[in-house]
Amino acid sequence: MSKGQDPRSFDWDNLEKLLGTSLPLIPKGIRERIENSGWVESYVQDMLTKMMPTSTISSTSPTETNTELQWEEFETHKNLILKMRIPETIHPRSVHVQVGRGHVKIYGLPKDGSQIIPLSQTVDHLHCRAFCKNRSLLIRMRKETETEAYREIRVRHEKS
Repeated sequence: MSKGQDPRSFDWDNLEKLLGTSLPLIPKGIRERIENSGWVESYVQDMLTKMMPTSTISSTSPTETNTELQWEEFETHKNLILKMRIPETIHPRSVHVQVGRGHVKIYGLPKDGSQIIPLSQTVDHLHCRAFCKNRSLLIRMRKETETEAYREIRVRHEKS
């Protein structure tokens, strides 16, 4: 590659001179498509945004008039983790959290006062913990397994 040339472009003619033969596998029409491959990046980005759940890619984007929290969802083998940054306009001790099987409610926000965050899967709402440090709120929730979805109930048999 010579100076001043785009680092992403490739000099096919120089490669053919180096090898001493033309490359039969790459026709001239394909070379231009390979060199102008910006469409690949946009295609991959488009597919990623379509295929990934919105909660794992990003969250709501707050504006100056909107007080919704930004959040990210992470998964480990046993847990589902929500991480959010509490803005300067909200006092961290005024934030309260309630966890349901498929969503999390955050209370203590200005205006509406609450925000509902849908979860990508069900969690065991009895085994959850929340930590707040340096305006970063972390909610760790145990995933609900197949065996936890049902609970056996004793059947009382009465004499007829």
